[in-house]
Amino acid sequence: MRYPFRPDPVIRISVPEITGVERRTYRQQPHPTSTVEAVRQLVEGTRLTFKTIGHRTGVNSGTISRWVEKYDWTRPEGAAPLNRRPERRWVRPMHGRILASRLRIQAERLLRYLESDPQVDPKALEEGLRLLAQAREEQKIHTPARQPPPRSIVAPEQPGRRTKKHHDRVAAALKGWGTRYTRLEARHRAMLEE
Repeated sequence: MRYPFRPDPVIRISVPEITGVERRTYRQQPHPTSTVEAVRQLVEGTRLTFKTIGHRTGVNSGTISRWVEKYDWTRPEGAAPLNRRPERRWVRPMHGRILASRLRIQAERLLRYLESDPQVDPKALEEGLRLLAQAREEQKIHTPARQPPPRSIVAPEQPGRRTKKHHDRVAAALKGWGTRYTRLEARHRAMLEE
């Protein structure tokens, strides 16, 4: 017996890729080695741009550029030049505690070096003290809390008291409704008379 409220189970059919390699299920998953090899062959064997290679292989052109730099792949003669701009890569600025902890680590490393050295180097000692002072200063910096909006110069109305302004508004609203009501009454009387 089949129940009308119970639908048939959903069957998902996954079509395998042409290359026989499964696609990545999420973005941070590394590319399969076959994809990396296909990209390498296109980069080193053709004069195609990274964008075109990316369209063919399903890999982002930025990823291809990083792979060329990482694996030291060479482009053939006549290929588009590599315009590497590492200075344009976004690096998260360090503030406060993160920067202070990094500076403190550097100062401790320098201090260990000074302790192991039989002769004291005054420049290295001065550098270590400067790093510690900078770490202390950076730790004091906090992101400011959101400031409340400035208070208005006019004293705010208290909820229990009614001001003259409030009474004027109420009177104007009542007058408006009274006018509308009388007009509506007159219109109804005129319709009844007809």
